[in-house]
Amino acid sequence: MRRRIKYSSSRLVVHVQDVTILTKSQIEPAIPRKLIVLTNIVVLFLAAGAVVLSYMEIFPFYDPPGLYRPLPGDILVDFIWVYLISIIVGVIAYVGAPSLSILFWKAHRFLTAGNYRYYVQAPDPTATKRSQGRRLIVPAFVALGLATAISNIRSVARYIFVYESFGNLDESAGVIEVGLPIFFILILIAGAVTLLFVPLWLLEDSGAICKKEISGRRMTADIEGVGNWYLAPLKGFAGITTILAYLLVAAGTIEWVQTVVLPPGWELVLAVPVIAVVGAPFLAIAPISVVHAFYELSLRRNMKALEAKFVRAGLSKVVVELSMPQDTTYEQG
Repeated sequence: MRRRIKYSSSRLVVHVQDVTILTKSQIEPAIPRKLIVLTNIVVLFLAAGAVVLSYMEIFPFYDPPGLYRPLPGDILVDFIWVYLISIIVGVIAYVGAPSLSILFWKAHRFLTAGNYRYYVQAPDPTATKRSQGRRLIVPAFVALGLATAISNIRSVARYIFVYESFGNLDESAGVIEVGLPIFFILILIAGAVTLLFVPLWLLEDSGAICKKEISGRRMTADIEGVGNWYLAPLKGFAGITTILAYLLVAAGTIEWVQTVVLPPGWELVLAVPVIAVVGAPFLAIAPISVVHAFYELSLRRNMKALEAKFVRAGLSKVVVELSMPQDTTYEQG
């Protein structure tokens, strides 16, 4: 038997009813493949350039422990670790995203003291498919913020990144001692940071929404996605302060490059640190895209798994419509 509940506020009507899940072609995120390919090509170019710079002893990372102290190997394998970590995180996302999403949903119930009612919003088959490329940007800037914070704590940064190679640089290269660690730590942690976003993406794609209880109070109806509730502060963390700090480091790097004198024909070598620091948020998309590829591969299966968990938890499937009703009503039958 179909159950129908109508809740009206100044802008919202919610109908609870039986709705089937969309087809695979309708739920698949549209990530710009050219962006992903281009980003990974640039990162591989920088990896090759970093190896050349190291063996020129400009940044001698070729002896153990290479770039990263906790990881074995030298600069020839350090970039392999970046992708290996991303693949491991991607496998975790592929297998465990529904369980992680349920943990975030339960955490939301606990943190909001049970003041919300939960539904699963049915996907709209008439909605226009939009690019999800923005999903790669927010994790990149969150990872950038964390990398910047880590780099400013020298004891922690020195445990992760090798600073001794900067000892033979000119005093004017101080910005490089900040910029390059930020970049290399950024791409190392970007894949792992993305694991925080995977369950939130799945909550968003699965349509998990919450409505604040407002009975007996004069309040505007508060309905939002459960995933968005978490993403909002993360976007704030990746906001203006992180961007300004990044721009200052990028500007300092460009200024430093103009003071460096190299033998004729070697000027292009300086493109490596410049591209690495100035393009850091864009380049962080490379390891993030690996995790997102696993997320896309498992999306339909994980949406079904999460929907089944929500059904067992008693959540109803709803259609959300924006409207301008004249009166506030509540009907059940």
